[in-house]
Amino acid sequence: MEEQKYNQTKAEEYVCTECGADVSLDDKVCPKCGADITELEEEKQELISQVPTRFKTLLGIGKFIAGYGWLIVIGGIVALILGVSKLDEPIGIPSLIWGFSAIGLGIFSVAFGQSIECFVSIEKNTRETTELLKAKSQ
Repeated sequence: MEEQKYNQTKAEEYVCTECGADVSLDDKVCPKCGADITELEEEKQELISQVPTRFKTLLGIGKFIAGYGWLIVIGGIVALILGVSKLDEPIGIPSLIWGFSAIGLGIFSVAFGQSIECFVSIEKNTRETTELLKAKSQ
């Protein structure tokens, strides 16, 4: 295994083990001695890729609810168009009511589905950060 060319001092700040200069994850080489420090980013990506994905079913449910919500919105728009075009007929007003109701329900469904996806992503990001911090403290 290769010798590391850096030591971590605090979050996102490192010290080059060749010369002791401060380096960050944005640096490709040590600003003082020119040592290659690109493995910092590679190590970070490797640690993140090792964090398993949890709640796959819940994420799928969130995507399904959001997708179904968009279908409801499209149906509501169609009902609105039908209602406007048939305003002088008996079907016109009920179509408008159903159209507005469907659009409201669809938007709520989309928001609910996306909030599920958001919470799953927050949980995953928290676990990734925890794993990175654990690895860096060792």
